[in-house]
Amino acid sequence: MNWININIQLLLLLTLFSIFSSLKNNSHFDAKTSLRITLQEVNADSGLVMLMDSAGNVIAKSSLSLLNDKSLEDEVYTTVRDMGTLAVPVSLIPVLEKGNVSLSDTVDVGNGIYNHNGKEIRDHNADMGGYGEITLQQAILFDSKVGMIKSLSPYMTIKTDYSPMEILNFYHSFAVSDYSICSAKTMKEIQQTFEMVVSEGTGKPLFSDNVKIAGKTGSVIKEDGKHEVSFCGYFKVNNAVYTCLVIISNPKNGYPSGGVMAGNVIKEIVNSLNNK
Repeated sequence: MNWININIQLLLLLTLFSIFSSLKNNSHFDAKTSLRITLQEVNADSGLVMLMDSAGNVIAKSSLSLLNDKSLEDEVYTTVRDMGTLAVPVSLIPVLEKGNVSLSDTVDVGNGIYNHNGKEIRDHNADMGGYGEITLQQAILFDSKVGMIKSLSPYMTIKTDYSPMEILNFYHSFAVSDYSICSAKTMKEIQQTFEMVVSEGTGKPLFSDNVKIAGKTGSVIKEDGKHEVSFCGYFKVNNAVYTCLVIISNPKNGYPSGGVMAGNVIKEIVNSLNNK
């Protein structure tokens, strides 16, 4: 009788493992396919996508270069790079915790052009006159580099060099409300801001009535003038919480937008998970 019970338990474990493996493989396929389609549509040089479950496991990842139609080396996920405005919330937390700034503080970004330490900083809408006077929270919602730098730089050096894996883990902390990184008050403020990025800000192309997505868009202008756009955020599908990061490098078709370009990949992944 005991052997029968053991065999039944083993059969159940093997069945569960098969289901998990199938989900993981399908997620990888969906991520890879979604990434390739978007890269081709925007004529980008390369891109990557990473999908993490609620336990902090990366269940799908894919990277691709359209320059040679090959996957990038695995080191791309752990290699430090300039993550641009996507990384600013990492620097935001300590100044919020210390009370140096408040999300309701106002900052004048003028026409969206600002000289910081001898380097010209331009907002994405500088050619259209900039945002003028906005709050720090709005600077995050609308991905205003000028607003974020003017608000935070008096109190600290804003670090933007992180690996994709580090950024994915950071946003995952907000997906699962990990209070080891900040107080409950700051956690709530950041989570609400990430939700507003999608409902009101540059992440609005990801808005859905069916699946609530929260996170932040990111942008980097390289020294050679090439753009890199991104989005990292989290969502719940079938009572499971996921965190997803997408980076699109040097898109040449359309206006460089993390909400639109990286967002398209995430929306496809959400739809695929929702239909499983």
